[in-house]
Amino acid sequence: MQSLGKLSDKYGYSAAYGISGNGLWISGSSVSADGYDAFRWSAETGMEALGDVPGGMHSSGAGSFTDDGRICFGSGIYNDINSREAFRWTPETGLVPLGFAGGLGYKNSSLGSNTPDGRIAVGYSTTDRGREAVMWTDETGYIPLGALDSNYWDSSAADITPDGRY
Repeated sequence: MQSLGKLSDKYGYSAAYGISGNGLWISGSSVSADGYDAFRWSAETGMEALGDVPGGMHSSGAGSFTDDGRICFGSGIYNDINSREAFRWTPETGLVPLGFAGGLGYKNSSLGSNTPDGRIAVGYSTTDRGREAVMWTDETGYIPLGALDSNYWDSSAADITPDGRY
């Protein structure tokens, strides 16, 4: 086992949540001087802060990667009531908040799994019906996937096949 380090010399907490398909990149969250920052780590570069979504408490975490580690998905708190907003991070764009599929008042989104190329990610978002499993693409944004019980809208997608079909 190897320590990944931490983002702050003063504080001592970091947690790993994901690993790239090539095994070279690890994602997670670490205490920084500002709060909790999403990070990516490699043996070559060490721990790199990815930032946080704007607004609310400074608290973000990165979970899933593309196979090559160039695209990362996660979520961060965007308001004062601990609601999460999904993000996509790339070296070119930095951390980009992805918004929500809809919602009546309270809004929440998180993406925790993606295709190896990062073209499609899945997770959950609030919709006009409640919390719903979603698929996200750069071209379409969020696509609600429904729920098993139409009387109780609380679903989430936990994984996706490499080709993005299921």
